[in-house]
Amino acid sequence: MTLGHLKNSIESTSDQFSWKIITIILGIFAILMLGIIWLFSVYIKPLENIPQIESLRQQGIQFDIGSCTVGEESKPCVRVMKKQCGYGKNGDFCVIDPK
Repeated sequence: MTLGHLKNSIESTSDQFSWKIITIILGIFAILMLGIIWLFSVYIKPLENIPQIESLRQQGIQFDIGSCTVGEESKPCVRVMKKQCGYGKNGDFCVIDPK
């Protein structure tokens, strides 16, 4: 009688343990997926401007491009010559500092 009770106890413990492992694995997987989605939204979004950048490069315009953090958002940035700003209709254009 004691042996049967011990067997049932081991089986129920084993079932509980397997459910805990499955839950932990699914939780880790969900966290990893959320992390990957966050990385894509933060780092891939600035890459949307690549066709425009390539168009400028094909025209022979070379410039130094990087990624700048504005607040909590990552945005594409280019190196400009500070002393050559204020151009355009609204005065919000600067000359690009060529490589």
